[in-house]
Parts: sequence; C-alpha cells; structure tokens
Amino acid sequence: MNKCSLVKVRRKIPVAHQFIMSESEKEKIEQSELKVKFNIISKTLSSPFNQHFEGYKSGLVRGEPGKLVMTPLYGSHAEKLYRMKPRSDDIWLLTFPKCGATWTSELLWLVMNNCDTEKATSTPLIVRTPFTEMPFLTSETELSPEMSQMLNSVDKMPSPRILKSHLPFYLLHPQLLDTSKKWTNTYAFKVPMSTTWTCELSWLVMNHCDTEKATSTPLVDRVPFIEMPFLNADTELSPEMSQLLDSYDKMPSPRIFKSHLPFYLLHPELLNTSKN
Repeated sequence: MNKCSLVKVRRKIPVAHQFIMSESEKEKIEQSELKVKFNIISKTLSSPFNQHFEGYKSGLVRGEPGKLVMTPLYGSHAEKLYRMKPRSDDIWLLTFPKCGATWTSELLWLVMNNCDTEKATSTPLIVRTPFTEMPFLTSETELSPEMSQMLNSVDKMPSPRILKSHLPFYLLHPQLLDTSKKWTNTYAFKVPMSTTWTCELSWLVMNHCDTEKATSTPLVDRVPFIEMPFLNADTELSPEMSQLLDSYDKMPSPRIFKSHLPFYLLHPELLNTSKN
C-alpha cells in the first residue's frame, strides 16, 4: 500500500464523549409537540346539524384533551399556530369569542401607534392586528393561497406586533408567557372587573394619547365611575362624595363615564341622547 494512502478508520466513541440529552432538554422537546388530537364530530355531518348550520358543510372537530370544537381545517393545521414563535415585545389579546376583542384591538393599536387615525382608516384592522386563527375559520378542507399568505405575513410584521386570538393557552406556543415579557398579555372579558383598563384605553384614544396628562391625573377623575360615591357602608353621602358626584356635570365634553348599572337604572334617554 502506498504510504500516502488514506485509510478510513471507524472508531468507537467512548460513552463519556457521546451526547446525552438532559432531562430539561427532553422536556423542551416534549413541550414543543402538540399533544392535542382533533377528531371529527360525526353528528355534525348529518341532519339536523347540517340543515341548521349550512356553513359547516365539512362538519366540526373536537380536540382531545381540552374538548375545543373547531373546523376540520384548523384541526389539520393546529400545529402551525402552536409553533408560531412569539417575540419579546408582542402584545397578545386573548379573549373568549364575542367579548369585545375587535374594538379592543383597535384601541390597543391606536395607543401603540400614537393615535395614527389616518393609517387606521387606510389600513384594515385585520392587517394591523391579525386574528391568528381566522384563516382556518372556514368550511374549506384546504388553506387557500390568500389565507396562507395572511398567515405567513404575521412572521414578517414589524415589532411590536399586536395579535388577537380566541384559542386557549394550551394551543398556543408553550413559551408564549415566558417570551413576551415586555408587554403584559391582555385579557378581555365581559365582566365588571375588566372595565378599568378599557377606560384607560378609551381615554387615551379620545385625548390623542396624552400620556403626560394620563400620568398626572387619576383615572377616576378622567373617567368617573358614576356609582362610586355610593359604594360604602355609610347611610349618608359624605361631603367629599357629594362633591365628586356634582363634579360630573362640570366636566368638559366629551365625557367618558364608567358604570356597572343596568340600563333600566340609568337615564331613560341615554341611548337616544348620547348618539356619537
């Protein structure tokens, strides 16, 4: 054999030098895998369901575990949304359906963009604040090119992004809360406890994002909680609370009021008068 010949020698790598996966690394890999399986709900393929809900001609699927009901198109692409990587400066608006997420996303976008009403008017909200699962809310069995483009555009959005979703946490990226630390994830519910931050957003939008005044003036002075003077154990209205109540009439227009009272306990002409 020529002395200059190269001879390939297969060496056995000692166990000490072999790659051994740690428990934390194994856990990360397991977390990155979506463990929810979506199966068709047989009753949604036949009458009376398909007669009452003609838009769901492909039926519906149910996730296990979790029992979330969605379209078959979402069920086959759930992994795609699950792996949508969050950014550190993302703002995620996570709500139940029909809880005011659309107008809240508009308020959030305006506050985050210095109340740029010109851009808000010229650019559709769905482009500025994408609804992550919208491409899958259809009876189609394949993702259309338009919807696929919409989904891919989310990754190309400049930061900070505002993203809206009705999905539960277990169907979103497992590192969402740990990654998006710069901004608090926003939750919207139609319950009394959720009105305070909505008042702040509304006031900022109505006052051209005047954060200086917002910082120096208490929210209760800018957006009065009308029944607040009566929420105590006293049997008489204190002078301070009486003065607070009288101040409502002296507020400059437009006024923003907050209340948890039902309509029948408010002025009967409220809806007809406050039309703007």
